[in-house]
Amino acid sequence: MSEYNNLNETQLKLIDQNILDVWGQIDMPIFRYVREAIMKFRAKGSPDISRDFITYAQKKNPKVNFRALNVEKWNDKNKYDLIVCFYDSVNHFDNWAKAFKRIHNALKENGKFIFDINTVERVSKWDDAFLDKVANGHIYIQGKTLSKYSAKINLKIFDRKGCLIDNVNVFEKTYPIKKVITMLKSAGFREVRDIGNVIKPNSKGRTFFECVK
Repeated sequence: MSEYNNLNETQLKLIDQNILDVWGQIDMPIFRYVREAIMKFRAKGSPDISRDFITYAQKKNPKVNFRALNVEKWNDKNKYDLIVCFYDSVNHFDNWAKAFKRIHNALKENGKFIFDINTVERVSKWDDAFLDKVANGHIYIQGKTLSKYSAKINLKIFDRKGCLIDNVNVFEKTYPIKKVITMLKSAGFREVRDIGNVIKPNSKGRTFFECVK
């Protein structure tokens, strides 16, 4: 598990491969640009925030190709050596099985898919809050368990003066580890490995998977 403990942009640049990050935050500066853009365009009341903040993030980091897409309907002609999806992004997918199949199809032979999820242990006991500070304001995030396998996350977005500019609810769902492995194998992955929580080894609230096509 230690090989993934400090997975970041610097390490990935050492790998001469074609890499795709599905949302996630491998590159913390890139993720910061997207968060700043959310603040910027929420404040403006932009009608299409996804395209606006991707354009903003693209200008901030022109070496990265940003795209807005639905991973469950995604059909990419490119083939990747490595696809990663961190920061429990998978928990926000509507149909995990479809997404896993699309991701499998986008990999080269022997390509890897590495991702993390919030587990049943986390989602079924979610009752905490934290503050996410950004350059031009902050986001107050509070989670609440809805059922054993689902939770609601409320995001209150404030500008730098402390004025509320948006109040958004997003939802997460999860599945037992065995079911996740079954879905991955059904999608075509020949090797699926649950490598545990590489960030906090003693916590069962999050786990990482390494899958090989």
